[in-house]
Amino acid sequence: MRTTTFKKRTVVAYTVDQSSTETVVNVLGVFHGGQDWEDAFDDDEAEENSGD
Repeated sequence: MRTTTFKKRTVVAYTVDQSSTETVVNVLGVFHGGQDWEDAFDDDEAEENSGD
């Protein structure tokens, strides 16, 4: 996962997939105005690992 900022207040989280002949960018989330983007992804991982 990678992140970049846009206009100082927006964070875009994305992945880059270069496994095929084309490069594919998957946008995972757009967070604005101090939203806790790191916590949003920690919650997703915890749910995936819980086995529910």
